[in-house]
Amino acid sequence: MLKIIEVEKNSQSYKKGIRENDIIEKINGYEAVDQLDILYYSNFENIEIEIKNKGKFFLNTENLGLTVENFKIRRCNNNCIFCFVSQMPDGCRKSLYIKDDDYRLSFLYGAYITLNNMTEKDYKRIDRLNLSPLYVSVHTVDKRLRADILKSKKIINIKKKLKKLKDMNILLHTQVVLMPGINDGENLIETLDFLTGLYPAVQTVSLVPVGLTCFRDNMYSLNDYNKKEAKEVIEIAEKYQNKFLDEYKEPLVYITDEFYIKADKEFPEYKKYEIYEDGVGMYQVFKEEFDRNLNILKNKNFDKSKKIGIITSVDGKKVLERFIKKIKNYGITIELLPVVNDFFGENITVTGLLTGIDIKRKIQNIKDDYDKILIPDIVLNEENLLLDDYHKNDLIKIGKGKIEFVNSDAKSLIKKVAE
Repeated sequence: MLKIIEVEKNSQSYKKGIRENDIIEKINGYEAVDQLDILYYSNFENIEIEIKNKGKFFLNTENLGLTVENFKIRRCNNNCIFCFVSQMPDGCRKSLYIKDDDYRLSFLYGAYITLNNMTEKDYKRIDRLNLSPLYVSVHTVDKRLRADILKSKKIINIKKKLKKLKDMNILLHTQVVLMPGINDGENLIETLDFLTGLYPAVQTVSLVPVGLTCFRDNMYSLNDYNKKEAKEVIEIAEKYQNKFLDEYKEPLVYITDEFYIKADKEFPEYKKYEIYEDGVGMYQVFKEEFDRNLNILKNKNFDKSKKIGIITSVDGKKVLERFIKKIKNYGITIELLPVVNDFFGENITVTGLLTGIDIKRKIQNIKDDYDKILIPDIVLNEENLLLDDYHKNDLIKIGKGKIEFVNSDAKSLIKKVAE
């Protein structure tokens, strides 16, 4: 059953007598579960809603005007050996401690799910509502190894579940979090053989290196990828990429930029990225946009006495250096200010996981006199909070008018530099 929390006046629903706090029991003859039912059936011209103690209402969906309660997030029942949430210290944003594993969040927001808590009823609903695409954390197709990685009491056959979704015509974006000596090497080959064999149902396979903070007491012992190991992962993946590029003009298997940085290899140049998250393809997208917009700096007279600093991470510095050199060619004094992640530990080297306390420390220890210090907004959430609950204004205050947050895309950076 589904509770209505708001009915717009002058809407179809209001005119027919539906009111706030009414309970929807069925929609088009099916049990009303959550807002996905409203979302799906609103695509039809008409809808039949059965209200508790009021009966059936036949409505036109053009001006339905209903807002229903949010569903309760289904929590993760796994205890993954690499789980980043389990490696979080106290003092972070409250939302970061929520371990979700909900197919509805997967459909709505692209959250990765393990399928471990799915029921047959869930699969039937996914089929009926055509909840596609879904994002699935696979990690390995070896049933026993996957159980060891997820540390779940429930052991499922991931191959059968993925085939089941394929047969429903559900498109899939898959992810493999790789751990040295555990699910790479021959096991990765087995996983990629299976997943690529499900193409085109499987739209993407993202390979992500495990992220290890310094808060891993009493957790499974894992290592970060070194240069040699990262190269081996790339070499395996490239065989599949080349095959699909030749046959379908897309790589299907995507490797995060972090792997290329660890391997000290050049980033690949694909014409398009089917998926752009978890660090996949971010360099190439940035490069293309940078090259398109660099001419913004042409024919501008810059005050060469002014100095700009850009806050970034250890990996961010490696990526941005080549772009900063091009900006300097226009007579602009600009420097990168890499921040070591002391909060989570030095193994965490990406910009998106920088915290307020570490950025604050960096700013306070800067000896050069910068006229402007830019911070990429990738460190913020929609409420302008950093991971450790610092607000953006907390950093702006200590900058004495020099701190500015900038969108993390190349065009925004160039325009900000050109001001």
